[in-house]
Amino acid sequence: FLRPESDQGSLPIFNSPTLKMRSTMRCALFFIHLLVSSIATAVTVASFPNTEIVLDMARLSYAVYHLRKKVSSCDSLIYNDTTTNGTQQELPSDVFKRLLPNETSCLYYNHDYSLGRQVLIVRNTAKNYVAVAYAGTDDWRTALSDGEILTEAFGPRPADNNTNVPSIGGKHGGNISSIFDSVPSKVRVHSGFNNDVFANAGFSTVLQCVSSGRHGGNCDGKKTDNNIQTTQPYRLYTTGHSLGAASSVILGAALHLTYPSESIQSVNFGCPKQGNLEWSAWIDTLQPNYNPSHPGRGLADHRG
Repeated sequence: FLRPESDQGSLPIFNSPTLKMRSTMRCALFFIHLLVSSIATAVTVASFPNTEIVLDMARLSYAVYHLRKKVSSCDSLIYNDTTTNGTQQELPSDVFKRLLPNETSCLYYNHDYSLGRQVLIVRNTAKNYVAVAYAGTDDWRTALSDGEILTEAFGPRPADNNTNVPSIGGKHGGNISSIFDSVPSKVRVHSGFNNDVFANAGFSTVLQCVSSGRHGGNCDGKKTDNNIQTTQPYRLYTTGHSLGAASSVILGAALHLTYPSESIQSVNFGCPKQGNLEWSAWIDTLQPNYNPSHPGRGLADHRG
């Protein structure tokens, strides 16, 4: 129905307002169809976190990079910076207040120098979540972790299998390997990323802190503030950038195995590929209760 204005010798153009309107409507309907299809797929595959949560996770992913030269834990500075009269210029609480989102407190921070691993666990009472953030590549040791590209079984290595974990809902107490019994045998992950999560009792330490913190307790199991609500457990998020992003996805999958009936989200940035095709297929089966989300790269883009 499109034809050139032959008397003018021009290229094919729309000759009438009606044809232009029809073409415009077809284009509009096509893009509406794409939009609706994308939304339907997104809703089916995963529930993307709201903007405030994404911004909080971005801030935590940034913060964990900047703690290693400032603090050694939630309560201790690396250096003792003093004024001339001997009073301390900055407290650990000041550091975290500057770096963390509002209404967020530090539950646990550790820098394992043998691995290069930095992990931060926080609780936000305003938005009702506990989040675990990993730092990415920022020194020679973490660069070595990136380079450990051979794959291995998802979960702790034999040397870490004897690490005990807390009892969660009457199960999983005892040997850490029992959590991973249901993982398909062909699932393989990047050994450096896997090691970043599980080596040196990394996962059991995080799990103990998370299991206490999401019920209003501290990482030593003590309830530090009676005003903290505990009628419902805090929601669980994992986050990180680069190497930390991959670690956060692997940790999220391990937390899902620990809390299979609860919603856990991994919101991460610049995430590399973590495992083989069987890993990707297995992660897909964990939805909707476990949703890895990569802002800017699409929902559940766990393949990296």
